[in-house]
Amino acid sequence: MSIRYADGEHNAASGTREAFGRFSDDLVAAGLPPITVVSGDREPAEQVDLFVTRFLQQATGSGPFGDVRWWDGSAWGYGGGTRWVRWSSAGTVAVPGTGNHEKRRSDDLAWPYNAVTTAHLRAREIAARHNITCDGLGFGEPWHWTFWGALGVIGSPASTGNATPIPKEWDEMASEQQIEDAAYRGARRALNERGADAAQVIQNVEFLTDQVQGFPSTDRDQTFQLATAIRSIATIKSWLSFTRVKVHSIWARTIGRDVRAGISPQDVALIDSIEGKPGEHS
Repeated sequence: MSIRYADGEHNAASGTREAFGRFSDDLVAAGLPPITVVSGDREPAEQVDLFVTRFLQQATGSGPFGDVRWWDGSAWGYGGGTRWVRWSSAGTVAVPGTGNHEKRRSDDLAWPYNAVTTAHLRAREIAARHNITCDGLGFGEPWHWTFWGALGVIGSPASTGNATPIPKEWDEMASEQQIEDAAYRGARRALNERGADAAQVIQNVEFLTDQVQGFPSTDRDQTFQLATAIRSIATIKSWLSFTRVKVHSIWARTIGRDVRAGISPQDVALIDSIEGKPGEHS
């Protein structure tokens, strides 16, 4: 099969695995790129971890995105209320126990099947042959595809046929979510530690600078990822403010300067347009 999986990703259900494999082969036969799965099955603990990085417990209000969910997380150590509000701009995520990633039906796909491209439009036609739809279009996630047929045998994650695993760092699609989610996890861990202060929290998100150094070499991917890093920092600062952790502006300026180091004036201009201020190159 032509399908590829990012390192550690898998489809344990034989029905899902085979359907996406055939889907990929048909895409290749039609002259399109094969599928790369950047996020497949999620175990319950993974879904909980992802959910709490994007949602915070909140008794009132609807947050900046109007995304309110109800979930009793007491069994996972999240007492204190069942009402959750999304504060992450990385997108919504299913309540633990309800999502199709947990049900072993969904895959998040890499470029060009992660945006409404010409290839994406053609892929949706081909996917119908295999009982697969891009249901993510209904909630702003064009990379999210779901198989609706029989799951078949739930086997070992290693049994991916002739699929070729690829390292996660080669992925060109999920970087925005991966960067933001990792940053939220780091900030949350710091806030949960006794005596955590602003410096500790900022250190947990300084990994963004290192991420920039390893970005793909093409201008398109560099620009996208650099813009993502700056946007992630801004989002994290807002979230930290919400949790009443005061981040000194000098730390934020230091991170911004480090991320910008070595960036071309054109890329800086794009990043500044996202931040809403005139371009500058330090």
